[in-house]
Amino acid sequence: MSRFEQTWRLLCQTLKGLETYYAAIRAAAAQISSHGEKQTFLKIIYENFYKVYNTKAADRLGVVYTPGEIVRFMIDGADWLCEKHFGKNLIDKDVDILDPATGTGTFICELLEHFRGQPKKLAHKYQHELHANEVAILPYYVANLNIEATYAALTGQYQEFPNLCFVDTLDNVGLHTAAKGTTAELFGSVSEENVVRIKRQNSRKISVVIGNPPYNANQANENDNNKNREYPQIDARIKQTYIAQSTAQETKLCDMYARFFRWASDRLADNGVLAFVTNRSFIESRTFDGFRKTVAQEFADIYVVDLGGDVRANPKLSGTKHNVFGIQTGVAISFMIK
Repeated sequence: MSRFEQTWRLLCQTLKGLETYYAAIRAAAAQISSHGEKQTFLKIIYENFYKVYNTKAADRLGVVYTPGEIVRFMIDGADWLCEKHFGKNLIDKDVDILDPATGTGTFICELLEHFRGQPKKLAHKYQHELHANEVAILPYYVANLNIEATYAALTGQYQEFPNLCFVDTLDNVGLHTAAKGTTAELFGSVSEENVVRIKRQNSRKISVVIGNPPYNANQANENDNNKNREYPQIDARIKQTYIAQSTAQETKLCDMYARFFRWASDRLADNGVLAFVTNRSFIESRTFDGFRKTVAQEFADIYVVDLGGDVRANPKLSGTKHNVFGIQTGVAISFMIK
């Protein structure tokens, strides 16, 4: 028996044992009619499942999914800013949109819903100008199903979503797209198509980068041997820019969201919008003084919605619902115009 056959048999046995739970989930999902409620249900189920299924990866990758209200606000904001600054809307041709850390595909699904009522433009956008990346295999497949199901519900016809890439965005700083290690061996049958997708994405001029990148700088428990990996090229760019501009004596800026800001700032084309919901520490932290100076130079306009909610800075918030994600870290939404 080949390694793939052994893995497949084990997976089938595991799923069979979980059938009772899946049946309960399906029954609950069948009662939900609205798009927004379906997305919320999926995020809650998936987030809780993933934290049990792979606790270390959930910690390292920052598996906390974005409330629908925030996603819709960010999409509305990005759309308004594109029209205000560039005379175009997100639905218009030649406005390529990328979610670099898509998770279960929430931002792409909400974008499709945002484009409801414009079938011809929606079809073109779906096929050519919506892009998403995911680094973990389980959410990658969930996102694929979620996006395609949302499009089918809107249009009445199933269409493969051709622009979801299985890739670590922070590694994708050029056209080096060969997959590595056991993942490539196990999913070798899809790797060639995936490489084609990544190359196609890299050839596009990206007008809008939007999403919820991972937040954590280090693992929750230092004894877990679960360190974030290094990204030499992105980290070098951070040293050349954010750290070079900083007055702090010791500035590492190894936060994942700082890396995504650096990556997105370099990837975004002129006449573009960057919209992220992230940790709010960049607003006033001394460590981020170089970051603030750099983005002020690299972007023409910056809008920051400070949602607060930093439990560590304000212990009185502990045990309350003041944080939109239900986490300890404060949150902010940033719109940056290039």
